[in-house]
Amino acid sequence: MNAASTGSAAVPSANTTAAPSSTAPPPPLPNGFINPLPQGNRPFEGEPLNAIVSHNSSSDMLDPEGFLVWATALGFGVSCLGQGDPQTIMYADLGPKNERVKQGSGSGFNGVLRWNYGMPEVGTCRETFEGGNHFRWFMQRSRHGTAYFLATSLEQSLSNLHNVQTDGYNRGRDQVVNIATQPGGIEWKGNKFQATVAWIEPGRLMNATSQNISHAEMALPDQPIVDGRIAVLYLL
Repeated sequence: MNAASTGSAAVPSANTTAAPSSTAPPPPLPNGFINPLPQGNRPFEGEPLNAIVSHNSSSDMLDPEGFLVWATALGFGVSCLGQGDPQTIMYADLGPKNERVKQGSGSGFNGVLRWNYGMPEVGTCRETFEGGNHFRWFMQRSRHGTAYFLATSLEQSLSNLHNVQTDGYNRGRDQVVNIATQPGGIEWKGNKFQATVAWIEPGRLMNATSQNISHAEMALPDQPIVDGRIAVLYLL
């Protein structure tokens, strides 16, 4: 389950979902989003969507403004000085009625959120040059509410062309989860958030794989670049 760039369509050469099995059906997926792969076997390429913010979260998360307040409390912000490049806008296929969702909201320039190094106003400029955690976000709208799909990763410095760090997809996701679920919650200007997490295991929405994933060469030795796990966050 991945985001694709504007410049290239998905190539149907490999699966990111598990093959059908004759064994007993798996348990239900965690609630709080619409399964974007209702028919299974949906190939993609690009950046893995490895975390989801549930549409069952606090009502404050029903619109992008609330999501961005949470992201700020998490320690992220829009790219340096609000800059954006139309050539880097990405889209995600999030299922029926959400087939081509642009990152972020509006122009999409706010669709990449970068680690702010504890400096909400200017810290993302440091991340741009030094690297660190960042994620793209995509809204899945339905009659149940809005879920947010995240493509998180740790990236290298600008001088290294923002290549993904070693095991950067899994580590980036885990860092976001650890901050979001820390005891006592997180806060930004009086807005407090607590969260719990449920995990989708490999083979349900995404396999442990390197096929069709960007920067696959940054995998750990003898391991796929993504472990196939997806975190579903429930914000209170």
